[in-house]
Amino acid sequence: PTTVFLLGKQVASFVLAKLSNQKPSFNEDFSYNSFEIAGINFIPIHHPSYILVYKRKNLADYIENVRAHFPF
Repeated sequence: PTTVFLLGKQVASFVLAKLSNQKPSFNEDFSYNSFEIAGINFIPIHHPSYILVYKRKNLADYIENVRAHFPF
């Protein structure tokens, strides 16, 4: 794959710790940073269930910012 979405802080922290020394950041404005490792873009994002349970009013912003990272 060329892009991998890491769903949730635990998954993102684990994968990025194994592949590099970088740590994900999860902002309340849903602006996500991508990490390129071995030619693959890793994008840590909030887990969708977290958004549906705790941040439902921000669902549109979440979807918009996730779509911004699609390569097409």
